[in-house]
Amino acid sequence: MFHRNFVATVVLTSSLFVFVNAFNGDMTYYDPSIGTGACGKVYSTQDMVAAIPVSIFNYANAPANPNNNAFCGQQARITVGDKSAVVNIVDKCPGCGGEGIDVSPKAFEMFASLGVGRLKVTWETLSPGSGNKVNPAPTGATPGTTSVNTPGVPTLVSTPSIPTPVTTPVVPVPPSTPGIPAPVSTPGPGPSPNPTQVAHCPNVNQQATPVGRRASRIWGKRLVPAEIPSEHA
Repeated sequence: MFHRNFVATVVLTSSLFVFVNAFNGDMTYYDPSIGTGACGKVYSTQDMVAAIPVSIFNYANAPANPNNNAFCGQQARITVGDKSAVVNIVDKCPGCGGEGIDVSPKAFEMFASLGVGRLKVTWETLSPGSGNKVNPAPTGATPGTTSVNTPGVPTLVSTPSIPTPVTTPVVPVPPSTPGIPAPVSTPGPGPSPNPTQVAHCPNVNQQATPVGRRASRIWGKRLVPAEIPSEHA
């Protein structure tokens, strides 16, 4: 039981040593676009990436597949005097001696022109590796400051919300139909008004014919029945 716990403690201590140790050596530059790195990806000269010595990359108990190496995807901070920059470890460097580090041209130019070729630096790892993953692009060197990125935490960009215009449906207005005037009722030709009936008054000079078939020729005299001539007279 004691032996098993002792071995576990040694392995844990060895792993922590890999992640937090600081190194001192020469910094050179290389072209990361010429092929796939040990971590399984290809990068450009404008990426902030680095390769570390094989002797450090192949730490104790490192996986056989380099893509799963604990250094893949780790960030390292490089310091030269009062300048520093952060790079992503993406490859191993067979030609790097001791504790040197090989970086992309863009990372090297954070400290000096490419014509310098080699610089004495100090570099240290910042976070545990995630295996075949690259953390967010590190920032460049800033004189007098140390730039450190927190891996795996995306930067949230606040975008002002743009109110969505409310679309009011347009109700089509039916075309105005000119009104048709109602037909004017023209009274048809009706019966001619009755002519004024004029009462024909008898002539004042005329007298009604006395009852009977014989009219009396006697005017101005009221006849009594006895004076009316008989038909048979």
